[in-house]
Amino acid sequence: MVPRGKEKSGKERILDSHVHLDFIERYRPHRIEWLKEAGCAVVSWAYCEGADSVSRLEACLKSKGNCIKRHAQAGLACHYLAGVHPRSIPPDLEPGQIGPLLHFSLEDPLCKGIGEIGLEKGDSKEELKRIISMGSDRMDRIMCNTDSGDRFYEDVVQLSRDNDLPEAARKKLFYGNGARFFSLSY
Repeated sequence: MVPRGKEKSGKERILDSHVHLDFIERYRPHRIEWLKEAGCAVVSWAYCEGADSVSRLEACLKSKGNCIKRHAQAGLACHYLAGVHPRSIPPDLEPGQIGPLLHFSLEDPLCKGIGEIGLEKGDSKEELKRIISMGSDRMDRIMCNTDSGDRFYEDVVQLSRDNDLPEAARKKLFYGNGARFFSLSY
């Protein structure tokens, strides 16, 4: 039997610390098996499409939790974060409703905390090697991820195998830092 999070060939474990597993399931379902085969564990973040009411948001959050449970039971090393993404705030949401909306998720052992609660800025630059070269004191604070969802990116797996990066750096960037931050061990 292959340990969860390890691929059969014995290559290093990889943790993609920001995906949207429910979107991958919907738009790229064949990639779920690819993640398992690549030895890639994932942390799925909260984002709800069409959250036009509190009841729709609540149903979406529960659906996301159920998606993670399904895939964890099927052998994918996965966890999730609950939250109200800035683009998912329904017009009838009152601040006092957020705690009760997230309460059920935060009691789930597969939920590692609250995520997607602030503004974001996507950046397409490939600057990892430059950032690493600027100083090793930053190395412990970087988690590499893809933000895969309706689109699927293989960047994390490809870069984790890039021999231009020192092996110790690869272990931290593509698994160790994320595993430490989310208190995970696969």
